[in-house]
Amino acid sequence: MSRLAGVVALVVGAVLVVFGSLLPLYGVQQEELFGSGGPVSNGRVVTVGITGWELVREPDPEGLGDQGGPEPSYGYPLVLAALLAGAGAALQFRAPRQAVAGRLAAFTGAGLAAGVLWAVVETWSVLFGGPLPDEDVRTFVGSGGYLVGVAAALIAVGAVLSVEWPARAARPTGVAVHQVEDDDDTPPFGIAIPVVELGPVDDDRGHPTG
Repeated sequence: MSRLAGVVALVVGAVLVVFGSLLPLYGVQQEELFGSGGPVSNGRVVTVGITGWELVREPDPEGLGDQGGPEPSYGYPLVLAALLAGAGAALQFRAPRQAVAGRLAAFTGAGLAAGVLWAVVETWSVLFGGPLPDEDVRTFVGSGGYLVGVAAALIAVGAVLSVEWPARAARPTGVAVHQVEDDDDTPPFGIAIPVVELGPVDDDRGHPTG
């Protein structure tokens, strides 16, 4: 039963990693206090987030066009982590050695997903850090970041649950009786009782014919 639960956890964790890579992993909310015409009384709140594949901005920037900057590539290691978890789940139904290899692959996938999430938070918290002179900045972990974190934990738990632990021997109930082999003089409870063989008495005293 625990093995089946582990396989289910591995599959769910792999799916969550893929979905998490499509959502913002980390982001920042900026209140723009200066526009094209100078200072503004009511700044526009702009949200910039990073997914595993691209930078997203809401609302879309006006008049900036395509910046042509490098796109983030966190999605590739996240997909690899999902593939490792899926392979680990599939190998649990194979030979014992392959099942062990699958669990190692699943642990690797969990570590990879957690490592990518840590790298995103550490890197972009510095890049998005503020406040800047003309902006009020608030950073946050996105919904994709939470999904990847939960997925990494699920994959690790699934790898542990899929381990086939040896069955514990049942404890005997009642009185335990131990008997030594080839020892007929020892009673079942192990306490030797001395036995004296009595022979016939050769004494005719007190006999009517004596």
